[in-house]
Amino acid sequence: MSSRLKTFTALVLSLSAFLPAAASTETAFLDHRGKKVMFAKPPERVVTTVRSAPIIYRAVDEKADRIVGMNKDSLVRYFTSGIYAEMLPEMAKINASAAQDGFVPNVEAILAEKPDVVIQWTHDEKLIEPLERVGLTLVGWQCCSEQDRLDYVTLSGYMTGRNDRAQAILKHSPKR
Repeated sequence: MSSRLKTFTALVLSLSAFLPAAASTETAFLDHRGKKVMFAKPPERVVTTVRSAPIIYRAVDEKADRIVGMNKDSLVRYFTSGIYAEMLPEMAKINASAAQDGFVPNVEAILAEKPDVVIQWTHDEKLIEPLERVGLTLVGWQCCSEQDRLDYVTLSGYMTGRNDRAQAILKHSPKR
């Protein structure tokens, strides 16, 4: 985990010990751009243009019903055949029009899903700007070191309100 994410994680976890249970769904964290993202409660509607995000988010949340849109490449690559299609058949039913060629956001299709948050790559401002211009909340994921991949689990834990589940997954990572 990047040092910035480690520091913020420690702060969030330390403060959460002093909060009443009712407030525990409220969360704030820094994404890979260093931007503060806040949720009063876990997002009910998540869209992602990041190819691997549906699998990671679903693993942390332990359900797919909050993922309402994804990259068509995610559907074709992971959920039409093979092990993920067998294990997670519900993923093939998710709208796959969130991104056009590569990771270019299909803003109209994303807006049609009325997302609470969009997960997008950070490597090109042209991928982020159109989404922020229309007022969408973004969580930026940078690509593609092993540490970045571990951070995706942590960031998904913050978004889902399932930090416990994210940490349990990471506990078994060989890089930890």
